[in-house]
Amino acid sequence: MGTKRKNRFVSASSGCPQGDYMNPAQLEWFRARLLDMLKACREELRGLRSEKSGFDSSGDEADAAAAREIDFRDAAKAALISARCEEIEAALRRIDSGEYGWCEETGEPIGLQRMIANPLSRFSLEAQARREAMSRLSKSH
Repeated sequence: MGTKRKNRFVSASSGCPQGDYMNPAQLEWFRARLLDMLKACREELRGLRSEKSGFDSSGDEADAAAAREIDFRDAAKAALISARCEEIEAALRRIDSGEYGWCEETGEPIGLQRMIANPLSRFSLEAQARREAMSRLSKSH
């Protein structure tokens, strides 16, 4: 996908291998980071699901309402965490398909610094800015 580019501006302190953009060593480095993120995400989800509200809903109506509120909040948090796990899994699939690190809109490199900052990035900075501007325009009408 796209052209090969050298990464001259990536900090060596990031730990990301140098060389042509999204070379095999870099892809494996990102895969390891994403797998760590996925493990942490799944652990957080398991922990949330194993926790109980701690309220006895057989008490008065206020206790039952408080328990329902906590359960609702936990369900919403679990949905957000699940969505994050799905994003991480999608990024891993993009590594496997050779699309990782390439803008879904333009096909151009997203940029190593941006990918290091957010390994789930799907768009270049410019494409993301365009998408956000279009979203703001559509919301204002």
